[in-house]
Amino acid sequence: MKFGEFIKTRRIILRLTQAELSNFLHITPQCLSNYENDKTKIPLSIVLDLCYSLKISIDDFFNKNITNEEVTLDFNKYNIDNIHKNLAYYREKSKLTLKELSKKIKISIQRLSDFELDKTQPSIEEFITLCNCYNLNYEELFLVNNETNLIPNNYQKITKQNQKKYFYAGFAGFLGIVTVISLAITAGFFYSKSKEKKPLSVPNFSKILFRESLDENSSTDIFIKNREYYLFAYLDNSYNYPISSFKINDNFYQKDVFHEESTNKKVIIKFNSSILNLGENTFNVNGFTYINEKNKENYVTLTDINTKVDVLNDSIPSVNINNMTFSSTSIKGNLEITNDTYNLLKDKFISLTIKQNEEIIKEIKTKNEFSFTELKPKTSYTLIGSIKSNFYDEKGEIDHILFNKNVTTNSLGKIEQLTSTNDTISYNLELDEESELESIKLINKENNEIVEETNKKTGNFTNLLSNHQYILKISFKHLTKDYKDELIKSVHTKIVNNPIVKLEEINISETKIEIKPHIYYDLTNFHFNYIELKSVNNSIAIKEDRVQDSYIFDNLFSNTFYNVDYNYSYDLKDGAGIQTKTSSTRVETLIYQAPRVFFDAVSPDANSIYFKIAKEEFKIPATYIKTELYKGSTLTETTTLEEGKFRELETNYKYTLKLYYSYDLLDGNGTVVDYFEASVTTSTGIIIEEI
Repeated sequence: MKFGEFIKTRRIILRLTQAELSNFLHITPQCLSNYENDKTKIPLSIVLDLCYSLKISIDDFFNKNITNEEVTLDFNKYNIDNIHKNLAYYREKSKLTLKELSKKIKISIQRLSDFELDKTQPSIEEFITLCNCYNLNYEELFLVNNETNLIPNNYQKITKQNQKKYFYAGFAGFLGIVTVISLAITAGFFYSKSKEKKPLSVPNFSKILFRESLDENSSTDIFIKNREYYLFAYLDNSYNYPISSFKINDNFYQKDVFHEESTNKKVIIKFNSSILNLGENTFNVNGFTYINEKNKENYVTLTDINTKVDVLNDSIPSVNINNMTFSSTSIKGNLEITNDTYNLLKDKFISLTIKQNEEIIKEIKTKNEFSFTELKPKTSYTLIGSIKSNFYDEKGEIDHILFNKNVTTNSLGKIEQLTSTNDTISYNLELDEESELESIKLINKENNEIVEETNKKTGNFTNLLSNHQYILKISFKHLTKDYKDELIKSVHTKIVNNPIVKLEEINISETKIEIKPHIYYDLTNFHFNYIELKSVNNSIAIKEDRVQDSYIFDNLFSNTFYNVDYNYSYDLKDGAGIQTKTSSTRVETLIYQAPRVFFDAVSPDANSIYFKIAKEEFKIPATYIKTELYKGSTLTETTTLEEGKFRELETNYKYTLKLYYSYDLLDGNGTVVDYFEASVTTSTGIIIEEI
């Protein structure tokens, strides 16, 4: 699975739109669409944003692990700004020089240096390579690690021991070097200035309000468990960024649950009081803001607010319904109050109401067992439990709904057992104690004719056709009341030894397909006709008309679609005659993995360039052709050696090396000539050795 497909899958699991996710990432929906469709590579700079908004861990992101769990990243634990320090720290810890690391993971020394000096960030692929090299979990390079701060930004220990001068630069050359150094210092100064973080104002809240409705002028004197409330938060300074997330006590709220009236200065969030500890009168409220500026700097700000409100010390009790039983005309059970210390329950009863289509059928008060009788069979009802209590707040009694449950009475009878063979249907009925069986009708579904009728609770219908669908229509009646009930059950007789052919295993290579079928059949009525392989233009490659354990089709083209068809016949033994079936499966031969020839080493000095080539051959061998040296766009020298030097070159000049090689695709498309290119600059005559 590619990273774009993983992001799209996770977004759909969280039911986020592209607009919602792109808003959180501070990118356009079109940019997010390009990421998900793998049209644009995902930069490492937004990985933390993605993990935070998709509620996954950093390791889950890089492993593309689809999970239903939701994870909230700790902003204090991870920071994108620490990657360059961590890279320098773990390289030093592994006792590797930049040159040794470059040779090990095939990334240039200059690019590795830019990573550690925070001049650029690795791509996701390079990041994975570095983690694997240092044997780290992916999240470890994002960690805010105090040990890494001991590594200075200019970590490279460069000495000038054993310096050798190849020639004395003339006055003009000296001026050129001084000019280059001056320009580099000037560019570094302006670059460091561009990297400075601009201070941001920290958002403070002028006030926090809790209300029972969107009317912020209303008052909330008490908090009651399992009720919904609104939090109003107001910013008191010139802070220009919206709050992106909120936490009340330890419960996290994303921006998508904010009320639509939220602005940069005011936030309204709807929450359930079940997240609060109603035994306390202080709530901890945290507001979070995330900003991603154009220079890719990240800021996280946090404000702690302690807000005092009056809360109810006694929570509403929860009630369990135990031992609930149903008959055709009654519903019975008992209640268990889980909060025995609830002091407002003293001498009070829980009220139970049963309704049908909003019409109250019966209402009782109970502390334990309850029973509703004289109901209609197979009818849906609503069972409502509530309690009225006085909270001594001069508002009078409050009616609290404890549960609201849909229940249905039983049928007057039910099918206890129903089985079928190829020509027989057997049944066994269980009747309610107040009902009796009126009739059972067996109906042929194809022509709607009654095949047989009986009034026995247990029995068999025999001499039926195999592979046919029938209907059992069962009628019941109540013994004392004028109730009627009817059950409709569809049942299908089995096929007589109907054969099944399955392809148990298909092994595919570049030019060969091996098929191992498995046939389940009765030898008296099954006949295998043939198995054949067809290319995409429907021409038959191979056809076999004998039954065997495996079939091998070889001498095929690579990267080509083929259809595997297998044909067989059998007799249904139900009067329908012989039936012939052809099933088809599409397979594709593998793609040849192309070889690669590249420069294993390219080392310049003042007036020459040493090179050495290496090969990665997969299933196709590569043939080295030549190496060319270009000065600008002009070809200056060609060699067929796999290792050598280009000499008498200009000092401090950029050259291009092109390495040509060829290989045969072996699929009818001929030979491919490819090349590998490297750019290298001769040195200035001063050797700097890294130790």
